[in-house]
Amino acid sequence: GYDIFGCSSVESNTVQVNSPADLVVIPNAFTPNGDGLNDTFLPKIRAVSYFNMDIFNTWGERIYNTSEVESSGWDGTYSGQALPAGNYLYKITFGSRDGEAFERTGGVTLIR
Repeated sequence: GYDIFGCSSVESNTVQVNSPADLVVIPNAFTPNGDGLNDTFLPKIRAVSYFNMDIFNTWGERIYNTSEVESSGWDGTYSGQALPAGNYLYKITFGSRDGEAFERTGGVTLIR
């Protein structure tokens, strides 16, 4: 480029592309009402080597489990029956591509 006095200058930049960092974003509520928005509970995950999710009711009974990264998520049912609105617990374990293991636990609200 040239400045207002006719002097030229050159600028060089280097862009370094890193591998994506692992990422797990967990929603705190979902509404399985069939409208196509937030109908299932499923974390948004990226760059993980493995994934497991358990859902428990308030008495600690496991009502849902998946280890598929491409899972469609929990739809608010247990044994084919719609569960009542309320709070449920999750335990999510996943591993980074670097071999680190992580665990996230918390609650999710099912809204009907």
